[in-house]
Amino acid sequence: MNQYEAADEIAMIVPGATPDLCEAMKTKNPFKTIRIFSRHFKTIIDAHNLPMAEKCLRVIGKIYDKGDAVVKSAVETVFIFSLDLLTTSCSVAERNQIMSKLPIQVFTAYYRQVYKTAL
Repeated sequence: MNQYEAADEIAMIVPGATPDLCEAMKTKNPFKTIRIFSRHFKTIIDAHNLPMAEKCLRVIGKIYDKGDAVVKSAVETVFIFSLDLLTTSCSVAERNQIMSKLPIQVFTAYYRQVYKTAL
């Protein structure tokens, strides 16, 4: 999956992101695309819309799993790196619920990143 296909996946689940995604496609920057997704994910989390957050997590898992090297790097660098910050507005129970819904490949990358940087 390339950056354009990733943007299409995001637009299907978060229709409000479409104008921003179209703008990001002009710059051909997958990091910007994932930043847009992360910003919308934060809005969903802040609204405590956990069913929608779960759908978003499935999409980011699909993007990460099927993405090319640049897209995977963008997910790791932008989304996974900021995941703790994205969930700051959540209660402990909500955060645990969100973390439990992370696709295994995304959780593994998150775990590697958190513990690699903690050393």
